[in-house]
Amino acid sequence: MSRGGRKPLRYEVASFARTCGAAATVAALAGPAVAAEIVAAASPPWVDPALGSLAAVAFALGGLAVALLRDRRRDAAGRPSGPADIVPPDLAAPSPAALHAALDNMSEGLVMYDDRERLVLCNRRYAEIYRLPPELTRVGTTFSTLLDHWTEKGLLDGADNRRRRIAASLSDGPCRIELPLRDGRLIELNERPLPGGGWVATHEDITERRRAEEQAHRLARRDGLTGLLNRLTFEEELALRLAPLAAGRLGHDAPPQAVILVDLDRFKKVNDLFGHGIGDALLVAVAARAVEAVGPAGRVARLGGDEFAILLPEAEAADLTRFAETLAGDLARPYRFGHVAAEVGISIGIARAPDHGCDGSDLLARADRALRAAKTAGGGRVVVYGRDLDRREAERDRLVRDLARALGDGGLELAHQPIVLTADGSIRSAEALLRWTHPQFGRISPERVIALAEESGLIHPLGEWILETALAAAARWPERVGVSVNISALQFGGGALVDVVRRALTKTGVAPGRLELEVTETVLCEPETADIMEALRALGVRLSLDDFGTGYASLAYLMRFPFDRIKIDRSFVSGADSRPQCRAILAAVGELARSLELQVVAEGVETESERDLVRDAGCRYAQGWLFGRPMTAAEFEARLAAEPETAIAETPRFVVALAG
Repeated sequence: MSRGGRKPLRYEVASFARTCGAAATVAALAGPAVAAEIVAAASPPWVDPALGSLAAVAFALGGLAVALLRDRRRDAAGRPSGPADIVPPDLAAPSPAALHAALDNMSEGLVMYDDRERLVLCNRRYAEIYRLPPELTRVGTTFSTLLDHWTEKGLLDGADNRRRRIAASLSDGPCRIELPLRDGRLIELNERPLPGGGWVATHEDITERRRAEEQAHRLARRDGLTGLLNRLTFEEELALRLAPLAAGRLGHDAPPQAVILVDLDRFKKVNDLFGHGIGDALLVAVAARAVEAVGPAGRVARLGGDEFAILLPEAEAADLTRFAETLAGDLARPYRFGHVAAEVGISIGIARAPDHGCDGSDLLARADRALRAAKTAGGGRVVVYGRDLDRREAERDRLVRDLARALGDGGLELAHQPIVLTADGSIRSAEALLRWTHPQFGRISPERVIALAEESGLIHPLGEWILETALAAAARWPERVGVSVNISALQFGGGALVDVVRRALTKTGVAPGRLELEVTETVLCEPETADIMEALRALGVRLSLDDFGTGYASLAYLMRFPFDRIKIDRSFVSGADSRPQCRAILAAVGELARSLELQVVAEGVETESERDLVRDAGCRYAQGWLFGRPMTAAEFEARLAAEPETAIAETPRFVVALAG
């Protein structure tokens, strides 16, 4: 038996209200003084003592009213007289059976013992809680008899021990006790000594309530899917372990600590290909492997999504990277769920205390900075925090600010690279490539610009600017030269892309058939992509699959999505004249495109022999330095003006890309 902690206020209020209701009944049955003692016994700590006195007065008046009802005086004619005249004639005092029924319908057990430890009063719920036979609920049954019965039935460990605890508790006045029974139940007792000796108590089975509270506590501190620590608990544990280091007590009692952040590369693809059920199973399996690798001394948490955190003690710098690389290899091993085999890459960022700080928030931020560096470098890497990351982070933040400024004040421009007809070399479209020359850092690669825009949320205004600028340029070109835009996966989110395209077409006056939107396999993983692509097709816009052959499921995507054109990645074209495998792939793709009635563009054509090869393989269009490097808008327009009109009829197209 142990004293319980204070219950939540809502439970105390409800319990007190129930007891007050029952006490009103007791006032009529046993007298107002006894009822007042019951209320006092059940009064929670926040009830002012004056309330107990007020309750006693109320119950005393209630008892007086009942007495008046029972003994009201009558006149000579037998009619009520005096104060009883105001009592409705059909109101009768409650019978003892009714009063006992009220007590027996209390949700808590109620019991009272006199100064000789004899039972004065108990209700049905009290007997149910302790499984008492009828003969042990009779008035006069001694407390010792009940203790012996509970011990015999295996509910309590020992009667003498229980008696001593009761006596010790009551000697200090009113008390609250949690009594664990040997059958697993937990009973809460609210006991109060009576002025003349003995005590009155309420008993409540709080087993299920306590289980619910413990479950809620676990849910508040654990990840619901994997059972790992959640972010809140991890941060508390981190702060606790760092406290000695922050106090300067590095040594045996305060070993160095390492924070290892783990992110799953390509996890979204697992969800998209196999469904969220497999994705969840993968997270659980990753968690199990991480816990096994870390061992009992470490802590593993799921921070959210596909990001995990590990707190590792005794983490010497020399061993830390080796451990992280071993962990990455272990977590990257294939996972099998029935007939499904799923694989992910692992990126890891590390920060170590005290080398990188002793504040929990700072250490997590630096580990996260290292993780971002690993992801930015292509993923599948282990990066340990260093001061150079601070410099790079500051540079990144500045570039984001400067990119936003350049977008607003005309600091960006588009270059244009021709896409030609392989039959005669005439220009049929042009790919527009983003260019940004930073005043301090010089030319920023398109890939980095797009990455910065996606990370910072600038991708939507940037994408809209590229689309409108490219269409405005195309409006000045011959009708036979059209336009297509390479769309970021993030632009497909939010459902605004169709409206953006519609507004740009309307604003520039370019016919929808001259616009071709170019997407990569990453875009096709988005769940809303199919509906958006159908809506774009309804506008009259054409669609192209870029980097064909480099992804995991390009052939499947050709069946699922309404493409007009595919672009063969430059890796299959470069050096194809000396690589038989590449020639075979080009021929196969050309044949496939003809069967599906798709047009094919070969990228990266740099020599005449490569041009002849892709033309013979069935690629109707080609792009590369052989036909022209990216050029300014003025240079491209001059090139178009100098080109003779071709006799080959062709549907106009134009390609706009965010990178290249």
